[in-house]
Order: sequence, then C-alpha cells, then structure tokens
Amino acid sequence: DQGYPEAQNNLQFVMNKIRTQINIEKAIEYYLLASEQGHKKAQYNLGLCYQNINQVKNINKSLYYFNLSANQGYSL
Repeated sequence: DQGYPEAQNNLQFVMNKIRTQINIEKAIEYYLLASEQGHKKAQYNLGLCYQNINQVKNINKSLYYFNLSANQGYSL
C-alpha cells in the first residue's frame, strides 16, 4: 500500500503462482491499486480476473481493463 505498482502487481503474481490460499478480493484490491497508478500489466491481470474467476466474472469490466492495458501498449 506504499504506492509501488510494480511491487503490488508482482506480489499478487507470486501469491497466485505458489498456490497459496487465494483471497480473490485481496488480489483484486492489489491489482486495482496498481491499475489506478497506470500499471498496464495489472490492468491486464484485472481483465483476466474479471474474465475467468467465477466469483467476480464481469465481461464489461474485463473488456474495460483489457482496453486500458492495450491503450498503454501492453501486449503479450
């Protein structure tokens, strides 16, 4: 919560990768923090969350965050 979007995004990525018990609300909270600071990969990751996670599935939000990320030049 110190305003380091790269660290916020990376922390959540690591938490997901090591398969700890995932708290979806917390994951989205950190992605949102990074996204609000213009972190394009966090925006993309939010798009994935809203596309794939049943508890928060929302196609409109997914497309919104994918577009934010793409408009900043993020690509796979």
